[in-house]
Amino acid sequence: HYLNEYDSCEIGSERQCNLKDGNFLKERVTEFKEGSYYTVEIFDSSYPIKKAIATLGVRALEDGGTEIYMESEMEIPNPLLRPLLYLGFKYDAMPSILKGLEGLHEEEYGLQMA
Repeated sequence: HYLNEYDSCEIGSERQCNLKDGNFLKERVTEFKEGSYYTVEIFDSSYPIKKAIATLGVRALEDGGTEIYMESEMEIPNPLLRPLLYLGFKYDAMPSILKGLEGLHEEEYGLQMA
């Protein structure tokens, strides 16, 4: 849900993403290119993260299809936590993000993603 006066994905909008295991991420949009990508800064989280930046986007493939991608960088306070964070993002955060994208796709086009 959005945390400030913005109610769409635009530069400066802030939202909280509640994950199914009870963890959360608070993010602020820092870059946005309609139909291409957006970048967020994670400024608060229940995960042990000092700083994180993530870019989510779509790009055309040579075969006419479309690829959804996510790139991220994060600083963590203790390198020993890296495996735990990896597992948390792989099995909780990423499936939640992909499920959200699936919902947007169904809402927009009335289709289900494969």
